[in-house]
Amino acid sequence: MTFAAHFAKYANWNLYCWLILFVWAFTIEMMGIFHGAPDATLTYLIRTTLPAWVRAMLLGWLVYHFLIQS
Repeated sequence: MTFAAHFAKYANWNLYCWLILFVWAFTIEMMGIFHGAPDATLTYLIRTTLPAWVRAMLLGWLVYHFLIQS
C-alpha cells in the first residue's frame, strides 16, 4: 500500500497534515518571540537564508495561486 493510498482512506487527511504543520510552525515562532530569542524564529531563518528575489517570487506565486487563479 502506498503512502497516498493509506491516507486516502481518511476523509480530510490533507487538512490534518496542514493543521499539524501550522501548529508546529506557530509554536516555533512563538517560542522564539516570547523566550527572548528572535533569531530562533522561522521568520528570521527565512529572511537570512532566502534572497529577497526568491521571497518575492514565492509571494507572487502564492498571490497568483490563491487569489487570482481561484
